[in-house]
Amino acid sequence: MVEDKEESEELIRNNENRDSELNEKRELLQLKLEELESEIDPKERIKKLEDISKLRAKIKSLGFKNKKNEVKKDNIVETSRVNLNGNIWEQVYNHKTGVCQYVSWDKTNNKYNYAETLQDDEKQLVYITLCQQDDWVKNGYIPLPEKPIDYVSFQNLYDEIQKLIHFYLEVADDREKILAYYTIFSWFIHEVDTCPYLLVIGDPGCGKTRTVDIMKYICYKSQSMLNPRSNHVYRTLEDWKRATLVINEKTDFAKNKDSDKDELLTMYCAGNQSDTPVIRMVDQGNGKYIRKSFCSYGCKIFSNYDEIWHDALNSRCIKIYVKDKTRKEIPLQLGNPFYEKVKKIQGMLLDFQLKNNDNLIFAEFKEEHNSLNNIDNSRVAQVLQPLLILSAFDDKLIPFVKNLAEQQEHNLIEDAILSYRGQVFRAYLDVVNESDNVSAINVANKMNEGITSDKQKVRSDSVGKQLSAMGFSKHKMGKLHYIDKNPKLVKEKLLRYAYPEEREELLVKYGITKEEQQKLKEEYE
Repeated sequence: MVEDKEESEELIRNNENRDSELNEKRELLQLKLEELESEIDPKERIKKLEDISKLRAKIKSLGFKNKKNEVKKDNIVETSRVNLNGNIWEQVYNHKTGVCQYVSWDKTNNKYNYAETLQDDEKQLVYITLCQQDDWVKNGYIPLPEKPIDYVSFQNLYDEIQKLIHFYLEVADDREKILAYYTIFSWFIHEVDTCPYLLVIGDPGCGKTRTVDIMKYICYKSQSMLNPRSNHVYRTLEDWKRATLVINEKTDFAKNKDSDKDELLTMYCAGNQSDTPVIRMVDQGNGKYIRKSFCSYGCKIFSNYDEIWHDALNSRCIKIYVKDKTRKEIPLQLGNPFYEKVKKIQGMLLDFQLKNNDNLIFAEFKEEHNSLNNIDNSRVAQVLQPLLILSAFDDKLIPFVKNLAEQQEHNLIEDAILSYRGQVFRAYLDVVNESDNVSAINVANKMNEGITSDKQKVRSDSVGKQLSAMGFSKHKMGKLHYIDKNPKLVKEKLLRYAYPEEREELLVKYGITKEEQQKLKEEYE
Protein backbone atom coordinates (compact mmCIF):
# COMPACT_ATOMS: atom_id res chain seq x y z
CA MET A 1 0.00 0.00 0.00
CA VAL A 2 2.86 2.36 0.94
CA GLU A 3 4.67 1.60 -2.32
CA ASP A 4 1.50 2.26 -4.34
CA LYS A 5 1.02 5.58 -2.59
CA GLU A 6 4.65 6.61 -3.28
CA GLU A 7 4.27 5.65 -6.98
CA SER A 8 1.07 7.70 -7.25
CA GLU A 9 2.70 10.74 -5.63
CA GLU A 10 5.70 10.44 -7.96
CA LEU A 11 3.40 10.23 -11.00
CA ILE A 12 1.57 13.37 -9.86
CA ARG A 13 4.89 15.22 -9.41
CA ASN A 14 6.04 14.16 -12.90
CA ASN A 15 2.78 15.39 -14.47
CA GLU A 16 3.06 18.70 -12.62
CA ASN A 17 6.66 19.11 -13.80
CA ARG A 18 5.66 18.34 -17.39
CA ASP A 19 2.78 20.85 -17.23
CA SER A 20 5.13 23.45 -15.80
CA GLU A 21 7.60 22.88 -18.65
CA LEU A 22 4.82 23.22 -21.23
CA ASN A 23 3.64 26.44 -19.59
CA GLU A 24 7.17 27.86 -19.72
CA LYS A 25 7.49 26.91 -23.41
CA ARG A 26 4.14 28.51 -24.19
CA GLU A 27 5.08 31.70 -22.36
CA LEU A 28 8.41 31.97 -24.18
CA LEU A 29 6.81 31.34 -27.57
CA GLN A 30 4.01 33.80 -26.83
CA LEU A 31 6.50 36.51 -25.86
CA LYS A 32 8.48 35.87 -29.03
CA LEU A 33 5.27 36.00 -31.10
CA GLU A 34 4.22 39.30 -29.53
CA GLU A 35 7.68 40.70 -30.23
CA LEU A 36 7.50 39.71 -33.90
CA GLU A 37 3.94 40.98 -34.34
CA SER A 38 4.81 44.34 -32.80
CA GLU A 39 7.33 45.00 -35.56
CA ILE A 40 6.62 48.55 -36.74
CA ASP A 41 8.33 48.51 -40.12
CA PRO A 42 5.87 46.91 -42.62
CA LYS A 43 8.76 45.60 -44.73
CA GLU A 44 10.27 43.81 -41.77
CA ARG A 45 6.85 42.46 -40.81
CA ILE A 46 6.38 40.92 -44.25
CA LYS A 47 9.78 39.23 -44.01
CA LYS A 48 8.85 37.70 -40.66
CA LEU A 49 5.35 36.45 -41.63
CA GLU A 50 6.67 32.92 -42.09
CA ASP A 51 8.22 32.98 -38.60
CA ILE A 52 4.94 34.29 -37.15
CA SER A 53 2.96 31.46 -38.79
CA LYS A 54 5.40 28.85 -37.45
CA LEU A 55 5.18 30.26 -33.93
CA ARG A 56 1.39 30.23 -34.05
CA ALA A 57 1.45 26.58 -35.11
CA LYS A 58 3.79 25.69 -32.23
CA ILE A 59 1.66 27.56 -29.69
CA LYS A 60 -1.45 25.81 -31.00
CA SER A 61 0.21 22.40 -30.65
CA LEU A 62 1.03 23.18 -27.00
CA GLY A 63 -2.27 24.85 -26.17
CA PHE A 64 -2.93 28.61 -26.41
CA LYS A 65 -2.15 30.84 -23.46
CA ASN A 66 -2.42 34.58 -22.97
CA LYS A 67 -1.50 36.74 -20.01
CA LYS A 68 -4.83 36.39 -18.18
CA ASN A 69 -6.34 33.06 -19.06
CA GLU A 70 -5.06 29.71 -20.24
CA VAL A 71 -7.07 28.02 -22.97
CA LYS A 72 -6.58 24.38 -23.80
CA LYS A 73 -5.88 23.16 -27.32
CA ASP A 74 -9.43 21.77 -27.60
CA ASN A 75 -10.80 25.26 -26.93
CA ILE A 76 -9.18 26.83 -29.99
CA VAL A 77 -11.71 27.35 -32.78
CA GLU A 78 -10.65 27.96 -36.37
CA THR A 79 -13.39 29.89 -38.13
CA SER A 80 -13.89 32.65 -40.68
CA ARG A 81 -16.82 34.29 -38.87
CA VAL A 82 -17.40 35.01 -35.17
CA ASN A 83 -20.43 36.38 -33.34
CA LEU A 84 -18.91 37.73 -30.13
CA ASN A 85 -20.97 39.71 -27.64
CA GLY A 86 -23.40 40.72 -30.36
CA ASN A 87 -20.68 41.87 -32.74
CA ILE A 88 -20.07 40.13 -36.06
CA TRP A 89 -16.43 39.60 -37.01
CA GLU A 90 -15.64 38.53 -40.57
CA GLN A 91 -12.34 37.27 -41.93
CA VAL A 92 -10.29 39.36 -44.37
CA TYR A 93 -7.05 38.52 -46.14
CA ASN A 94 -4.36 40.69 -47.70
CA HIS A 95 -2.70 38.75 -50.54
CA LYS A 96 0.26 41.13 -50.74
CA THR A 97 1.26 40.87 -47.07
CA GLY A 98 -0.26 37.47 -46.34
CA VAL A 99 -1.95 38.88 -43.22
CA CYS A 100 -5.22 37.32 -42.00
CA GLN A 101 -7.44 39.26 -39.63
CA TYR A 102 -10.96 39.60 -38.30
CA VAL A 103 -12.81 42.86 -38.89
CA SER A 104 -15.93 44.21 -37.18
CA TRP A 105 -17.96 47.40 -37.51
CA ASP A 106 -18.10 49.52 -34.35
CA LYS A 107 -21.28 51.51 -34.84
CA THR A 108 -20.81 53.39 -31.56
CA ASN A 109 -17.51 54.92 -32.67
CA ASN A 110 -18.31 54.70 -36.38
CA LYS A 111 -15.14 52.80 -37.27
CA TYR A 112 -13.78 49.34 -38.08
CA ASN A 113 -11.85 47.28 -35.54
CA TYR A 114 -9.34 44.60 -36.53
CA ALA A 115 -8.00 41.60 -34.58
CA GLU A 116 -5.86 38.61 -35.50
CA THR A 117 -7.38 36.48 -32.73
CA LEU A 118 -10.54 36.80 -30.64
CA GLN A 119 -11.20 35.48 -27.16
CA ASP A 120 -14.49 34.61 -25.49
CA ASP A 121 -13.72 34.65 -21.76
CA GLU A 122 -17.17 33.35 -20.83
CA LYS A 123 -16.92 30.26 -23.02
CA GLN A 124 -13.14 29.98 -22.60
CA LEU A 125 -12.67 29.91 -26.37
CA VAL A 126 -10.04 31.46 -28.60
CA TYR A 127 -10.95 32.09 -32.25
CA ILE A 128 -8.28 32.08 -34.94
CA THR A 129 -8.74 32.66 -38.65
CA LEU A 130 -8.67 29.87 -41.21
CA CYS A 131 -6.12 31.67 -43.36
CA GLN A 132 -2.95 30.25 -41.85
CA GLN A 133 -4.08 26.64 -42.17
CA ASP A 134 -6.01 26.79 -45.45
CA ASP A 135 -3.97 26.72 -48.68
CA TRP A 136 -7.11 27.64 -50.63
CA VAL A 137 -6.98 31.10 -49.11
CA LYS A 138 -3.27 31.64 -49.79
CA ASN A 139 -3.64 30.42 -53.36
CA GLY A 140 -6.62 32.68 -54.00
CA TYR A 141 -9.19 29.92 -54.43
CA ILE A 142 -11.39 31.49 -51.75
CA PRO A 143 -11.75 35.15 -52.78
CA LEU A 144 -11.92 36.86 -49.40
CA PRO A 145 -12.17 40.66 -49.21
CA GLU A 146 -9.03 42.56 -48.33
CA LYS A 147 -10.88 45.22 -46.32
CA PRO A 148 -14.31 46.90 -46.14
CA ILE A 149 -14.92 49.66 -48.70
CA ASP A 150 -17.75 52.17 -48.30
CA TYR A 151 -20.71 50.90 -50.31
CA VAL A 152 -22.29 54.43 -50.25
CA SER A 153 -25.85 53.15 -50.91
CA PHE A 154 -27.64 49.96 -51.87
CA GLN A 155 -28.30 51.34 -55.35
CA ASN A 156 -24.62 52.16 -55.81
CA LEU A 157 -23.62 48.65 -54.68
CA TYR A 158 -26.19 47.05 -56.99
CA ASP A 159 -25.10 49.19 -59.96
CA GLU A 160 -21.43 48.28 -59.47
CA ILE A 161 -22.27 44.56 -59.49
CA GLN A 162 -24.60 44.77 -62.48
CA LYS A 163 -22.07 46.82 -64.50
CA LEU A 164 -19.42 44.18 -63.82
CA ILE A 165 -21.74 41.37 -64.93
CA HIS A 166 -22.86 43.24 -68.05
CA PHE A 167 -19.30 44.15 -69.09
CA TYR A 168 -17.97 40.59 -68.93
CA LEU A 169 -21.06 38.50 -69.69
CA GLU A 170 -23.99 38.31 -72.10
CA VAL A 171 -27.29 37.21 -70.57
CA ALA A 172 -30.84 38.57 -70.74
CA ASP A 173 -31.49 41.77 -68.76
CA ASP A 174 -33.68 40.07 -66.17
CA ARG A 175 -30.99 37.41 -65.64
CA GLU A 176 -28.44 40.17 -65.04
CA LYS A 177 -30.69 41.47 -62.28
CA ILE A 178 -31.04 38.00 -60.78
CA LEU A 179 -27.25 37.55 -60.69
CA ALA A 180 -26.75 40.96 -59.07
CA TYR A 181 -29.47 40.48 -56.43
CA TYR A 182 -28.33 36.92 -55.72
CA THR A 183 -24.77 38.11 -55.13
CA ILE A 184 -25.91 40.57 -52.44
CA PHE A 185 -28.31 38.01 -50.98
CA SER A 186 -25.47 35.48 -50.52
CA TRP A 187 -23.78 37.88 -48.09
CA PHE A 188 -26.85 37.74 -45.84
CA ILE A 189 -27.12 33.94 -45.81
CA HIS A 190 -26.68 33.96 -42.01
CA GLU A 191 -29.86 36.06 -41.65
CA VAL A 192 -32.29 33.72 -43.46
CA ASP A 193 -33.24 30.07 -43.08
CA THR A 194 -34.01 29.21 -46.71
CA CYS A 195 -32.23 30.05 -49.95
CA PRO A 196 -32.64 29.40 -53.68
CA TYR A 197 -29.89 27.99 -55.90
CA LEU A 198 -28.77 29.17 -59.33
CA LEU A 199 -28.55 26.82 -62.32
CA VAL A 200 -26.60 28.16 -65.30
CA ILE A 201 -27.73 26.41 -68.51
CA GLY A 202 -26.27 26.60 -72.00
CA ASP A 203 -24.51 24.87 -74.86
CA PRO A 204 -20.73 24.36 -74.85
CA GLY A 205 -18.86 27.62 -75.41
CA CYS A 206 -21.82 29.87 -74.62
CA GLY A 207 -20.56 31.32 -71.36
CA LYS A 208 -21.50 28.93 -68.53
CA THR A 209 -17.95 28.86 -67.16
CA ARG A 210 -17.62 32.65 -67.55
CA THR A 211 -20.82 33.09 -65.52
CA VAL A 212 -19.70 30.91 -62.62
CA ASP A 213 -16.19 32.43 -62.76
CA ILE A 214 -17.66 35.91 -62.23
CA MET A 215 -20.02 34.77 -59.48
CA LYS A 216 -17.35 32.86 -57.57
CA TYR A 217 -15.39 36.09 -57.11
CA ILE A 218 -18.25 38.17 -55.71
CA CYS A 219 -20.55 35.77 -53.82
CA TYR A 220 -20.02 35.13 -50.12
CA LYS A 221 -16.90 33.02 -49.44
CA SER A 222 -17.29 31.12 -52.70
CA GLN A 223 -15.77 27.65 -52.97
CA SER A 224 -15.34 26.62 -56.60
CA MET A 225 -15.32 22.86 -57.26
CA LEU A 226 -15.08 20.72 -60.37
CA ASN A 227 -16.37 17.16 -60.03
CA PRO A 228 -16.42 17.16 -56.20
CA ARG A 229 -17.09 14.06 -54.12
CA SER A 230 -19.44 14.16 -51.19
CA ASN A 231 -16.68 14.12 -48.56
CA HIS A 232 -15.07 17.18 -50.22
CA VAL A 233 -18.29 19.12 -49.91
CA TYR A 234 -18.92 17.98 -46.33
CA ARG A 235 -15.49 19.03 -45.11
CA THR A 236 -15.58 22.32 -47.00
CA LEU A 237 -18.89 23.37 -45.47
CA GLU A 238 -17.79 22.12 -42.08
CA ASP A 239 -14.86 24.57 -42.14
CA TRP A 240 -16.49 27.38 -44.15
CA LYS A 241 -20.03 27.47 -42.83
CA ARG A 242 -22.68 28.85 -45.20
CA ALA A 243 -20.13 29.45 -47.94
CA THR A 244 -21.35 29.65 -51.54
CA LEU A 245 -20.63 26.44 -53.44
CA VAL A 246 -19.90 26.85 -57.16
CA ILE A 247 -20.15 23.51 -58.97
CA ASN A 248 -19.03 23.79 -62.59
CA GLU A 249 -20.31 21.27 -65.17
CA LYS A 250 -20.95 18.40 -62.79
CA THR A 251 -24.67 18.11 -62.22
CA ASP A 252 -25.46 15.05 -64.33
CA PHE A 253 -26.28 12.88 -61.29
CA ALA A 254 -26.62 9.73 -63.39
CA LYS A 255 -29.66 7.62 -62.55
CA ASN A 256 -27.74 4.74 -61.10
CA LYS A 257 -26.93 3.40 -57.67
CA ASP A 258 -23.72 5.35 -57.19
CA SER A 259 -23.76 5.91 -53.43
CA ASP A 260 -21.59 9.03 -53.65
CA LYS A 261 -23.90 10.69 -56.17
CA ASP A 262 -26.89 9.74 -54.03
CA GLU A 263 -25.18 11.41 -51.09
CA LEU A 264 -24.46 14.56 -53.10
CA LEU A 265 -28.10 14.77 -54.14
CA THR A 266 -29.21 14.36 -50.53
CA MET A 267 -26.81 17.08 -49.46
CA TYR A 268 -27.87 19.53 -52.16
CA CYS A 269 -31.60 18.91 -51.61
CA ALA A 270 -31.21 19.44 -47.85
CA GLY A 271 -28.84 22.38 -48.28
CA ASN A 272 -31.40 25.06 -49.10
CA GLN A 273 -32.78 25.00 -45.55
CA SER A 274 -30.75 25.68 -42.41
CA ASP A 275 -32.72 23.30 -40.18
CA THR A 276 -32.24 20.18 -42.33
CA PRO A 277 -28.95 18.52 -41.32
CA VAL A 278 -27.48 15.54 -43.15
CA ILE A 279 -26.61 12.59 -40.90
CA ARG A 280 -23.42 10.58 -41.48
CA MET A 281 -21.70 7.78 -39.59
CA VAL A 282 -18.11 8.84 -38.90
CA ASP A 283 -15.35 6.27 -38.37
CA GLN A 284 -13.66 6.77 -34.98
CA GLY A 285 -11.15 3.96 -35.50
CA ASN A 286 -11.13 0.39 -34.15
CA GLY A 287 -14.32 -0.29 -36.07
CA LYS A 288 -16.30 2.23 -34.01
CA TYR A 289 -18.64 4.73 -35.64
CA ILE A 290 -20.52 7.68 -34.24
CA ARG A 291 -23.45 9.55 -35.71
CA LYS A 292 -22.65 13.11 -36.71
CA SER A 293 -24.82 15.79 -38.28
CA PHE A 294 -23.51 18.08 -41.01
CA CYS A 295 -25.13 21.31 -42.16
CA SER A 296 -24.96 21.72 -45.94
CA TYR A 297 -26.95 24.96 -45.91
CA GLY A 298 -25.84 27.81 -48.12
CA CYS A 299 -26.12 29.35 -51.58
CA LYS A 300 -25.14 27.07 -54.46
CA ILE A 301 -24.48 27.75 -58.12
CA PHE A 302 -24.52 24.89 -60.63
CA SER A 303 -23.75 24.90 -64.34
CA ASN A 304 -24.98 22.30 -66.79
CA TYR A 305 -25.92 21.73 -70.42
CA ASP A 306 -29.56 21.16 -69.46
CA GLU A 307 -31.89 21.26 -66.51
CA ILE A 308 -31.23 18.85 -63.65
CA TRP A 309 -33.26 15.67 -64.04
CA HIS A 310 -33.87 15.38 -60.31
CA ASP A 311 -37.21 17.18 -59.77
CA ALA A 312 -36.63 18.13 -56.13
CA LEU A 313 -33.23 19.71 -56.78
CA ASN A 314 -34.36 21.28 -60.06
CA SER A 315 -37.28 23.00 -58.29
CA ARG A 316 -34.84 24.70 -55.89
CA CYS A 317 -32.99 26.41 -58.76
CA ILE A 318 -33.43 29.75 -60.50
CA LYS A 319 -32.46 29.18 -64.14
CA ILE A 320 -29.88 31.40 -65.86
CA TYR A 321 -29.86 30.74 -69.61
CA VAL A 322 -26.66 31.84 -71.36
CA LYS A 323 -26.35 32.34 -75.10
CA ASP A 324 -23.75 32.80 -77.82
CA LYS A 325 -21.82 36.05 -77.54
CA THR A 326 -23.00 38.78 -79.91
CA ARG A 327 -21.41 41.82 -78.24
CA LYS A 328 -17.84 42.10 -79.55
CA GLU A 329 -16.74 44.42 -76.73
CA ILE A 330 -16.93 41.61 -74.15
CA PRO A 331 -13.31 40.73 -73.20
CA LEU A 332 -12.16 37.22 -74.09
CA GLN A 333 -10.17 37.00 -70.84
CA LEU A 334 -11.02 38.36 -67.42
CA GLY A 335 -7.56 39.84 -66.76
CA ASN A 336 -6.23 42.30 -64.18
CA PRO A 337 -8.88 45.03 -64.70
CA PHE A 338 -11.53 42.46 -63.72
CA TYR A 339 -9.69 41.49 -60.54
CA GLU A 340 -9.29 45.13 -59.52
CA LYS A 341 -13.04 45.70 -59.97
CA VAL A 342 -13.78 42.53 -58.04
CA LYS A 343 -11.55 43.60 -55.14
CA LYS A 344 -13.55 46.83 -54.83
CA ILE A 345 -16.93 45.04 -55.01
CA GLN A 346 -15.84 42.46 -52.42
CA GLY A 347 -14.97 45.27 -50.02
CA MET A 348 -18.28 47.04 -50.67
CA LEU A 349 -20.25 43.84 -50.07
CA LEU A 350 -18.41 43.25 -46.79
CA ASP A 351 -19.08 46.85 -45.75
CA PHE A 352 -22.78 46.47 -46.59
CA GLN A 353 -23.05 43.22 -44.64
CA LEU A 354 -21.28 44.38 -41.48
CA LYS A 355 -23.12 47.70 -41.31
CA ASN A 356 -26.56 46.16 -41.84
CA ASN A 357 -26.60 42.77 -40.11
CA ASP A 358 -28.46 44.36 -37.15
CA ASN A 359 -30.34 47.00 -39.14
CA LEU A 360 -33.81 47.37 -37.57
CA ILE A 361 -35.48 48.07 -40.93
CA PHE A 362 -33.80 45.00 -42.37
CA ALA A 363 -34.85 42.87 -39.38
CA GLU A 364 -38.54 43.54 -40.11
CA PHE A 365 -38.16 41.85 -43.49
CA LYS A 366 -36.78 38.69 -41.95
CA GLU A 367 -40.32 37.83 -40.87
CA GLU A 368 -42.86 36.08 -43.08
CA HIS A 369 -43.50 38.14 -46.21
CA ASN A 370 -46.87 37.86 -47.96
CA SER A 371 -45.95 39.20 -51.38
CA LEU A 372 -45.99 35.72 -52.99
CA ASN A 373 -49.43 34.64 -51.81
CA ASN A 374 -50.65 34.53 -55.41
CA ILE A 375 -48.15 31.74 -56.26
CA ASP A 376 -49.88 28.33 -56.12
CA ASN A 377 -46.67 26.30 -56.08
CA SER A 378 -45.53 26.35 -52.46
CA ARG A 379 -41.98 25.26 -53.35
CA VAL A 380 -41.54 28.24 -55.67
CA ALA A 381 -42.86 30.66 -53.04
CA GLN A 382 -40.74 29.05 -50.32
CA VAL A 383 -37.52 29.20 -52.35
CA LEU A 384 -37.91 32.78 -53.63
CA GLN A 385 -39.45 34.44 -50.57
CA PRO A 386 -36.08 34.93 -48.77
CA LEU A 387 -34.85 37.19 -51.61
CA LEU A 388 -37.47 39.72 -50.51
CA ILE A 389 -35.43 40.62 -47.43
CA LEU A 390 -33.43 42.92 -49.70
CA SER A 391 -36.61 44.86 -50.49
CA ALA A 392 -35.92 46.73 -47.23
CA PHE A 393 -33.29 48.55 -49.31
CA ASP A 394 -34.88 48.34 -52.78
CA ASP A 395 -38.67 48.30 -53.15
CA LYS A 396 -38.29 47.51 -56.89
CA LEU A 397 -37.32 44.02 -55.83
CA ILE A 398 -40.87 43.03 -54.82
CA PRO A 399 -42.47 43.21 -58.31
CA PHE A 400 -39.31 41.73 -59.81
CA VAL A 401 -39.41 38.66 -57.52
CA LYS A 402 -43.17 38.30 -58.10
CA ASN A 403 -42.59 38.16 -61.85
CA LEU A 404 -39.69 35.75 -61.34
CA ALA A 405 -41.90 33.48 -59.21
CA GLU A 406 -44.59 33.43 -61.92
CA GLN A 407 -41.98 32.47 -64.53
CA GLN A 408 -40.58 29.78 -62.24
CA GLU A 409 -44.05 28.39 -61.58
CA HIS A 410 -44.89 28.36 -65.30
CA ASN A 411 -41.68 26.43 -66.09
CA LEU A 412 -42.36 23.86 -63.37
CA ILE A 413 -45.93 23.35 -64.63
CA GLU A 414 -44.57 22.84 -68.15
CA ASP A 415 -42.10 20.25 -66.86
CA ALA A 416 -44.83 18.53 -64.83
CA ILE A 417 -47.21 18.30 -67.80
CA LEU A 418 -44.48 16.71 -69.93
CA SER A 419 -43.56 14.20 -67.21
CA TYR A 420 -44.95 10.66 -67.37
CA ARG A 421 -47.22 11.23 -64.38
CA GLY A 422 -48.44 14.48 -65.93
CA GLN A 423 -49.31 12.69 -69.17
CA VAL A 424 -51.22 10.04 -67.22
CA PHE A 425 -53.22 12.69 -65.36
CA ARG A 426 -54.05 14.66 -68.52
CA ALA A 427 -55.07 11.48 -70.35
CA TYR A 428 -57.33 10.58 -67.42
CA LEU A 429 -59.06 14.00 -67.70
CA ASP A 430 -59.63 13.42 -71.43
CA VAL A 431 -61.11 9.97 -70.88
CA VAL A 432 -63.33 10.87 -67.92
CA ASN A 433 -64.92 13.54 -70.09
CA GLU A 434 -66.07 10.78 -72.43
CA SER A 435 -67.31 8.20 -69.90
CA ASP A 436 -68.30 8.05 -66.24
CA ASN A 437 -66.68 4.65 -65.69
CA VAL A 438 -62.95 4.94 -66.38
CA SER A 439 -60.30 2.30 -65.74
CA ALA A 440 -56.54 2.34 -66.05
CA ILE A 441 -56.96 0.40 -69.30
CA ASN A 442 -59.01 3.27 -70.78
CA VAL A 443 -56.34 5.79 -69.77
CA ALA A 444 -53.54 3.62 -71.22
CA ASN A 445 -55.45 3.23 -74.50
CA LYS A 446 -55.84 7.02 -74.69
CA MET A 447 -52.11 7.52 -74.18
CA ASN A 448 -51.29 4.88 -76.81
CA GLU A 449 -53.37 6.49 -79.56
CA GLY A 450 -51.20 6.93 -82.66
CA ILE A 451 -48.38 4.75 -81.30
CA THR A 452 -47.71 1.73 -83.50
CA SER A 453 -44.70 0.23 -81.73
CA ASP A 454 -45.62 -2.13 -78.88
CA LYS A 455 -42.34 -1.25 -77.15
CA GLN A 456 -43.37 2.40 -76.90
CA LYS A 457 -46.88 1.75 -75.62
CA VAL A 458 -47.61 2.26 -71.93
CA ARG A 459 -49.03 -0.57 -69.82
CA SER A 460 -52.28 -0.29 -67.91
CA ASP A 461 -50.70 -1.55 -64.67
CA SER A 462 -48.10 1.24 -64.89
CA VAL A 463 -50.86 3.79 -65.42
CA GLY A 464 -52.79 2.39 -62.45
CA LYS A 465 -49.75 2.79 -60.19
CA GLN A 466 -49.33 6.42 -61.23
CA LEU A 467 -52.99 7.20 -60.52
CA SER A 468 -52.77 5.50 -57.12
CA ALA A 469 -49.61 7.45 -56.29
CA MET A 470 -51.53 10.66 -57.03
CA GLY A 471 -54.19 9.64 -54.52
CA PHE A 472 -56.99 8.28 -56.73
CA SER A 473 -58.99 5.40 -55.24
CA LYS A 474 -60.74 2.62 -57.19
CA HIS A 475 -63.87 0.51 -56.93
CA LYS A 476 -64.48 -2.89 -58.45
CA MET A 477 -67.36 -3.47 -60.84
CA GLY A 478 -67.43 -6.90 -62.44
CA LYS A 479 -63.91 -7.89 -63.40
CA LEU A 480 -62.50 -4.36 -63.70
CA HIS A 481 -61.40 -1.70 -61.22
CA TYR A 482 -62.75 1.77 -62.02
CA ILE A 483 -61.29 5.06 -60.85
CA ASP A 484 -63.43 6.98 -58.37
CA LYS A 485 -64.24 10.54 -59.35
CA ASN A 486 -62.66 12.96 -56.92
CA PRO A 487 -63.29 16.65 -57.75
CA LYS A 488 -61.32 17.95 -54.77
CA LEU A 489 -58.24 15.89 -55.68
CA VAL A 490 -58.49 16.89 -59.35
CA LYS A 491 -58.61 20.57 -58.41
CA GLU A 492 -55.51 20.07 -56.28
CA LYS A 493 -53.61 18.24 -59.05
CA LEU A 494 -54.52 20.90 -61.61
CA LEU A 495 -52.31 23.32 -59.67
CA ARG A 496 -49.36 21.15 -60.66
CA TYR A 497 -50.39 19.73 -64.03
CA ALA A 498 -52.30 22.60 -65.69
CA TYR A 499 -51.69 26.27 -66.48
CA PRO A 500 -53.86 28.75 -64.54
CA GLU A 501 -55.75 29.88 -67.64
CA GLU A 502 -56.96 26.35 -68.49
CA ARG A 503 -57.92 25.06 -65.04
CA GLU A 504 -61.50 26.31 -65.02
CA GLU A 505 -62.24 24.77 -68.42
CA LEU A 506 -60.71 21.42 -67.39
CA LEU A 507 -62.83 21.36 -64.23
CA VAL A 508 -65.97 21.97 -66.29
CA LYS A 509 -65.00 19.07 -68.59
CA TYR A 510 -64.54 16.94 -65.49
CA GLY A 511 -68.18 17.66 -64.69
CA ILE A 512 -67.77 20.34 -62.03
CA THR A 513 -70.00 23.39 -62.46
CA LYS A 514 -68.73 26.89 -61.71
CA GLU A 515 -70.87 26.96 -58.55
CA GLU A 516 -69.27 23.71 -57.40
CA GLN A 517 -65.86 25.13 -58.28
CA GLN A 518 -66.51 28.12 -56.03
CA LYS A 519 -67.52 25.81 -53.20
CA LEU A 520 -64.36 23.73 -53.71
CA LYS A 521 -62.29 26.92 -53.70
CA GLU A 522 -63.75 27.96 -50.35
CA GLU A 523 -63.11 24.48 -48.91
CA TYR A 524 -59.55 24.45 -50.27
CA GLU A 525 -58.76 27.86 -48.80
